[in-house]
Amino acid sequence: MSCEEVLKVVFPLLDGIDLAACMLVCKQWRHIARDDYFWKCLRAKRWPSICKRPNLPTSGIKIPPAGICNMLEFHLEGPEYKMTLPVDPRFTVPWSQTLSVSVLVGRNDSNKVGCIINKSLCDYIDRTASRALAFDYLDFSPYYPFISGIWAWISLLFVEDGTDGVIDVFGIEIDFCDAASSKEEVLWLLDMIDWK
Repeated sequence: MSCEEVLKVVFPLLDGIDLAACMLVCKQWRHIARDDYFWKCLRAKRWPSICKRPNLPTSGIKIPPAGICNMLEFHLEGPEYKMTLPVDPRFTVPWSQTLSVSVLVGRNDSNKVGCIINKSLCDYIDRTASRALAFDYLDFSPYYPFISGIWAWISLLFVEDGTDGVIDVFGIEIDFCDAASSKEEVLWLLDMIDWK
């Protein structure tokens, strides 16, 4: 059995502090310990009930409103994993107004709230796809000092109101890009943000 094979058997048995310490030993150990598999094992051991929870919403918008463009409809039905939720009540915004978005999420197992995006400007509005885009880096708990640089894209989904120059926002889409591409990975990622 090679040294690398032995480490891959031992690392899943370690706690987070020990695994992080192993990353400091040498380049080979750091490379092996950075594997997502080991960190997912830690999260599953620490929060088994949350990691096994099956019903994270993927698309809360079952029937998109009339008037959405074909490109947005194609995007919502795409194979990539995205959390899509309805905005209730819907609201309208003039085109000329600067949009800033904050997204807070609550936990079912406690009264804590986490911030995914905080006052991020929608600095790109794609009228052809009917989306206003904003992004921000996730604010992780101090318990995860080695995790940083992961960002979330937020899209406000809209249809153009019959009134000229006004958009009608009906949904929000959260995309963690390469950091989380399944329901389970999104749960693990959300577990690590700074809950207050």
